[in-house]
Amino acid sequence: IEFGTQILQRVNASRDADLLDANTLSALEKLSRAGIIAAKIGDRLASSYILLRRIEHLLQIMDDRQLHLLPDNDQEMDRIAGRLGMGRNAGAQLRNALASSMAQARAFYLEVIAAR
Repeated sequence: IEFGTQILQRVNASRDADLLDANTLSALEKLSRAGIIAAKIGDRLASSYILLRRIEHLLQIMDDRQLHLLPDNDQEMDRIAGRLGMGRNAGAQLRNALASSMAQARAFYLEVIAAR
């Protein structure tokens, strides 16, 4: 999501320098307002980005180190889901939310790259 957002900022900044923003969420909002991405897509990407970053930060806090891998055991996924406020035994729900977020991010990336 960050990479695709940065590409769109760079490609379109020559016409509108206000699109440049170091904050991914703000940049998505600006791209959406400028009509470069549809508002609905911008909202979905923002939601996906927030979820992915929350999970990344939570994993790093739980392990007290830089970490980018999800556990493959259901108990750990349930624990992460619980800490995210998804309720107990919600590891499967978290996996589904992650799959959806990653699919949206991949589609965005492919659309941005394919269009360039």
